[in-house]
Amino acid sequence: MKRHLLLSSLAVLAMSACGQGTGAEDLGALSASLDTPTNVALNKPATSYSQSDASHPASRAVDGSTSTGWASAYAFQAGQSVTVDLQGAYDVSRVELALSWGDSSTPASAFEVQAWNGGCWQTIPGTAVSGNTTVNVGITLAQTVRAEKVRFVCLDRSTTCWLRELRVLAVPSTAPTPALSCPAGQQVAVRHPAYAYAQFLPKDYNLDRNARWPLIVALHGIGGYTLNQNDHTQVAASPEGLAKQFLSASFRDSFQGIVVSPNYHVPGGSGNAWFQDGAITQLIEAVKGDYLVDTDRIYLTGLSGGGNFTWEFSVAHTPNIAALVPIAATNTPSNLTNLCNLANVPIWAFNGALDSSAPPSSATAAKTRLDTQCGVSASQMQTTAIANAGHSGATWDTAYATQSLYTWLFSKRISDR
Repeated sequence: MKRHLLLSSLAVLAMSACGQGTGAEDLGALSASLDTPTNVALNKPATSYSQSDASHPASRAVDGSTSTGWASAYAFQAGQSVTVDLQGAYDVSRVELALSWGDSSTPASAFEVQAWNGGCWQTIPGTAVSGNTTVNVGITLAQTVRAEKVRFVCLDRSTTCWLRELRVLAVPSTAPTPALSCPAGQQVAVRHPAYAYAQFLPKDYNLDRNARWPLIVALHGIGGYTLNQNDHTQVAASPEGLAKQFLSASFRDSFQGIVVSPNYHVPGGSGNAWFQDGAITQLIEAVKGDYLVDTDRIYLTGLSGGGNFTWEFSVAHTPNIAALVPIAATNTPSNLTNLCNLANVPIWAFNGALDSSAPPSSATAAKTRLDTQCGVSASQMQTTAIANAGHSGATWDTAYATQSLYTWLFSKRISDR
């Protein structure tokens, strides 16, 4: 019996080695196919900030046809993009782009392709192009880049931010997930079609891709800015508002949250900055998807005209804001129709004691109304008047340099209300 079983086992092994060679060949073919880059963007989910009309959605840029494509509705604003979810981790070796809306039309002159690494978007080396005049662009990477998503970004302002097809040639990534390599502990400029912004990620951001960080959206005043005005490629030398604090190394090292400071003005633009509800809403949603954000701890702050908008936006979006910090707001917040929406929302308002444009009395009047007319025993609002300060950096720079503000702020959660 034992001899019979042994002979049977040997027969099976012989069949595997000799008579069943097709199995080994199939495995070899499978291995070869896994090692051969294919277009992993084909028919994958694609999204964009805007589209020119219903016939040009982002999905048309990855449908395998150059007779269809995506066209932005706001090509005059740098930062228009198409994002493709590869639905897995891939090692990308080549990117191919079919640009413009026809071979005879002008293609995008400046663009780049970015990869999502699990914590932020980073430009794929070799894909940042300027002065382009070619419709069909192919870029072979010097080294493969691991990506879970890819994004095509128009960097110029024109009417030619069109993408007929995006091909991403890659193979499935089998290597262990690498550590994050986002620009942590520094403030950098990010182009976005809503409002380009100064971005800060805390210095420990890359240590744990499962961590989630509080987010502050910080708005400048109606005459202020956070980025340089020529093309938004750098943070301004002396940006207005919270962004200015990150010029200090000690402030950067100790800060434990993500900060996005939108720049209202388009490159080269001038005039007053009046932030818009829809654009800030879309910007917050984009940031929540682009970084490791704790969605239970999203805060809004702003100074002067940005402080006005902080009140107005928070009244309209109370369920989505954990706390707000209006500074030197020049409107009269106590007159807001739906101010009682904020009766249970933590608020810390700062004003300069000598500020005739935004006197401390405007903040205390809002607190009085919240305390007495909104059906709560006491609101969650507190006020601070900064001595010897008027409507200037003496007020908002002092407020944003107050370390206890961030201890208080980061302890506030939407879920606690």
